[in-house]
Amino acid sequence: MRITINNILFVLLVLVIPVSVNAAAYVDEIRFEGNEKTRSSILMNEIAISPGDELDGNKIQASVQAIMDLGLFRSVDYYLQGKKTTDSSGESLMDLVFVVKEKYYLIVLPRFKTEDNEVHMGLQLRMDNIGGLNHQLRLLALNRGETAGIREKKVQLKYKDPHVFSSDYQLVVSLVDSNEVMDNLLLEDENVIDQSFYVGVSKYLDVSRGSRGYFVGVGTSYRLRQFEGVSSGLLLDETDATSLSLYWGYEDVNRYLYNRGGKEYGYSIEVSDRDLGSTSEFVINNFYYRSYYRFESRPDDNLNVQTLFSYATDYVLNAYAFSLGGSDDLRGYDKNRFEGNAQVLLNIEYLTPDDDHKRLRYALFLDVGNAFETVHDIKASKLETAIGFGVRWKIPVFVKVDLRIDAGYGFGDDDYRISVSSHHAF
Repeated sequence: MRITINNILFVLLVLVIPVSVNAAAYVDEIRFEGNEKTRSSILMNEIAISPGDELDGNKIQASVQAIMDLGLFRSVDYYLQGKKTTDSSGESLMDLVFVVKEKYYLIVLPRFKTEDNEVHMGLQLRMDNIGGLNHQLRLLALNRGETAGIREKKVQLKYKDPHVFSSDYQLVVSLVDSNEVMDNLLLEDENVIDQSFYVGVSKYLDVSRGSRGYFVGVGTSYRLRQFEGVSSGLLLDETDATSLSLYWGYEDVNRYLYNRGGKEYGYSIEVSDRDLGSTSEFVINNFYYRSYYRFESRPDDNLNVQTLFSYATDYVLNAYAFSLGGSDDLRGYDKNRFEGNAQVLLNIEYLTPDDDHKRLRYALFLDVGNAFETVHDIKASKLETAIGFGVRWKIPVFVKVDLRIDAGYGFGDDDYRISVSSHHAF
């Protein structure tokens, strides 16, 4: 934050005046500047200080950080504007003005992947802060190529509203439509078609803390999987699942100029049962914990840690519930290299910035984990390990866009993999 005359005036008012004449300074109005698109109500939901409060430097700094944590702005600052005292008490009224610099809220990213000498290409549309209300839209369209005359594709849509009808409730809706040709050694090859729909509602329990703290949520989903014969084009089989889910967690992660700090953790349970109309019955339990450590002596460095433990009571739509391997979990192994109805994962990353260009950061990482047939089959001796290094390039003009290139070596396969992404691994 830059030092201004108004900041110095704030120190004098809050520290000097109260001591010398027993006076106090209070917030009269709170205003926002620079939010050409973002509505002021979205920012008011996050800040820790209100009109009528006594000026408090800690609350102001917490409010600056809370606005920055929205991820919508390149920078956040503030200044104070004094007013005349209203009576003989000597109390001062100050307007508190937050100054933000907005990012670009629309970006189209190319998506490509090389697999088995074929290039899979697509586009991802990302829209943030829709209508100035911090709504988010993600649309992915991926052409996976052609196998046995069948065009393989994936289309995914996700929409998020953090304040439904200006309430404290958050709404998430997602749709997925995809297909993939799979080998079948006994029958003809199958074109596996997956379609799913999900809607969830959650709420932070302490509304005074904005988008942080403990939260609870409920959700429901419908999944349909169909198996069509590649040669015959006939429907060979199908299965579906209607599920209910409950989740609980805690989130307090700060987004700084070059890195993150804080922690988040949670638990979720998803139940699919014949009483809900499902042909595929299962219960999925998921636990996660993530910490983002910063160091007082090197505040731009980061030690990021993620732990994940999940297990399912049965197969999900005639397939394993979990898979590991790829750019976001076990780097150094092929995508979906390990499959099972239970999974364990540990990721550790250390990031340090380039001395001359701090938006460029270098990373060392360690990934440990595996997927198991059941939760009873989990053994430490069967965990797979990968190590590697990578480069991160933070693009501050867009919302949550961090270009990432990782080179990982998987000890179990004695091979390495290079992955490229536009977001953090976790």
